[in-house]
Amino acid sequence: MLIRALCDYYDILAKAGKVVPQGYSKQDISYLVALNRDGTLDKIVDYYVLVQKGKGKAKKQATELWMPLPATNPSKVSANVADCRSNYIFGISNADKDRDKARRSHEDFVRVNKALLEKLEHKSPVVEAFANFLDKWEPEKEQDNEKLVNLGKELNTRKFAFCLAGHPETLLHEDQDFLNLLLEQMEGSGQSEDSEGMCAVYGDIRNIARLHNKIKNVAGGHPAGTLLVCFNNASEQSYGVVKSYNSCISEYAMMQYTEAFNILMADKNHHMLLDDTTVVYWAMNNGKNIGKEEEIMLGFLNPSGGMDEEETEKMLTELLKDARDGKIVRERINDLGVIRDDVDFYIVGIKPNESRLSVKFIKRKVYGELVQNIAQFQLDMQIGDKGRPIPLKRVNQVLLLPESTTDKIAPSLLERLFDSVVNGRALPVSILAKAVKRIKMVVKPKDGKDKNRSIKEQEQINKIRVGLIRAYLNGKSRAMGQEEEIELSLDVNFKNQAYLCGRLFAVLEWIQQKAAGNVELNRTIKDAYFASAASTPAVIFVKLMQLNQHHLRKVDTGVQVKLNKLTGEIMDGLCDEFPATLSLHEQGKFIIGYYHQRQDFYKKSTAKENIVKEAI
Repeated sequence: MLIRALCDYYDILAKAGKVVPQGYSKQDISYLVALNRDGTLDKIVDYYVLVQKGKGKAKKQATELWMPLPATNPSKVSANVADCRSNYIFGISNADKDRDKARRSHEDFVRVNKALLEKLEHKSPVVEAFANFLDKWEPEKEQDNEKLVNLGKELNTRKFAFCLAGHPETLLHEDQDFLNLLLEQMEGSGQSEDSEGMCAVYGDIRNIARLHNKIKNVAGGHPAGTLLVCFNNASEQSYGVVKSYNSCISEYAMMQYTEAFNILMADKNHHMLLDDTTVVYWAMNNGKNIGKEEEIMLGFLNPSGGMDEEETEKMLTELLKDARDGKIVRERINDLGVIRDDVDFYIVGIKPNESRLSVKFIKRKVYGELVQNIAQFQLDMQIGDKGRPIPLKRVNQVLLLPESTTDKIAPSLLERLFDSVVNGRALPVSILAKAVKRIKMVVKPKDGKDKNRSIKEQEQINKIRVGLIRAYLNGKSRAMGQEEEIELSLDVNFKNQAYLCGRLFAVLEWIQQKAAGNVELNRTIKDAYFASAASTPAVIFVKLMQLNQHHLRKVDTGVQVKLNKLTGEIMDGLCDEFPATLSLHEQGKFIIGYYHQRQDFYKKSTAKENIVKEAI
């Protein structure tokens, strides 16, 4: 599935002109060698272009063309078909010490190209001119050729391409018959009849790849690249087939999938890192608007990837607003930009395992449905009336042990998280367990300098963790065919016992804070009792209610009356009796009740402060 998808994506990139053809590389061509039909040199054509950079003058720049692959070892004489290097083409060098090597290079150039042209039955005018050039050009007699002398030092430092005299648009290496013969030769080079077999990707008889190219830029992988397909053990051999012949992947398919994979890994808008797993994603959009779907998806996965964050966040915020009103439909997605909701979208998680890549998960989804599912997940993650999209990278971070540099998320849990989000399913219960555990842990600043920063970060992280709990509980309710229980903000009509206990804890903490004159305390009831209160309310709340009477005596009378009234309303819902223990699900509701109530207090305080400022 993965390799075939990458081969299909390669075809999309090729149609869009965003991939170098097999057997070719991009070369900076400075001059064209214009040949007459009889093979004589007509002239050297300047092939530079003017490029405007900044506010300065336009500068000359070589034209970038796709040319046959250069020799891998430039120190040895090894010519290519339609070579672009001057010493191979002309056999002439400005330096005396390199003249013998230039002569031998030209001889090899003639040999390689004649061997190819002998197989070509029909020769176009440009190919015929090139064939005659190979027969007539003699480096010894062309040392003083005025056309080459005029190039000066550029003769040995610039690259050349062949064209027909008077037709600079007719390039030799772009001739269709010449090109087809060249690609056929490249595919069959170094292969024997014994390597032929049924390609597992394309389903026809092709040369099977013995070795596969490496995938580069994978986090934690080898700097030189890591293999996706690799067979090295004797136990993996079958019917005498060794190495990667076991994969039954043709040389053609191997070149395609590795090239496509490396292009994705070279673009930061197509991959991100979650813990030690690299997540790669792309859209099968038939070559139209390549990158639009990936850019939008990047806003969900990792909004710091280098795209227009403001525009993406605006789009996601609109989706969240529509999701709350139940308006997430395919027509709405299409209105967001030039994207197609029926495009297949792939998300793949990979992780290096010694010299190989291990595929941790692969998800394929229709893009329109995927956006709807992620929009629903983002809506479930919100806490409060106004929220911002939360990237999955941030979700991964809040599940880690606070201030730990070694804690990691298990790849299996990461896979289940992706599966739930992509397919619109309820989150795994292990997500709930981790979120509850992390929230119940109290994180203290390391020193005074980091105190304010740590508190601010911890509040933000807690909000996302609470959002995860809400996403789990509401997703679980939908999966069971029930109505969603947890609202975005404080729900005074929600009479769940755990939720009420959480609200009451927030009220008692608020009373303690008011009793201290809003001075920051070194240790609050949250620091001492929050984890226990969320697990065994009946035991802890008896102590808290006794402490509360002591705190209330220090609060202003007007505030005391309001807080007493609120405490009484919550106690009425509890029927003056606290649950003995709370299950994991109920602990989640306790935490949400606490944060809803705290958020409501801060919202009222902020509104009051604004009224005072306006009056002043």
